[in-house]
Amino acid sequence: MTDLAASVRAVLERSVLPSVIARGGSLRVAGVEDGVVILETSGSPGVALTLASRMETLIRAAVPEVTAVRVVGPGGEPPPAPAGDLADGRAAAAAVPGITGLTITVPVGQRVRPLPEGDRYVGFIFAEADTPEGAAAALRAARSSLRLTIQ
Repeated sequence: MTDLAASVRAVLERSVLPSVIARGGSLRVAGVEDGVVILETSGSPGVALTLASRMETLIRAAVPEVTAVRVVGPGGEPPPAPAGDLADGRAAAAAVPGITGLTITVPVGQRVRPLPEGDRYVGFIFAEADTPEGAAAALRAARSSLRLTIQ
């Protein structure tokens, strides 16, 4: 394990790993390449996904050499959606070029009121591109891949 990977692991152990384990998931540093940390999640797939943006914020603040964080499932595949997930097409959306993260933040079965009366977003999509237009195009393509089911 490299020093950079060990630093990331220490950040995870101090911050989010106990929460992931308590919710039935597991998380490990699968690698670091060109400043991009690859975290492999297994067990309860929704756990690490709901914490993805928090993990990236914590890691990048503590380890400045890290430029991005990607969460993958076992074997490097996108994490599977939890059973009964309210977002179909998550893997297709995550596979859009330029998309660096996708998080559905509302647990299955939780009531959702639409904004502006509601108090939360259903999730977040993150993108990187050489231009703002490129990032916007990636976000639109990823969003069009998702099918939300809210009853």
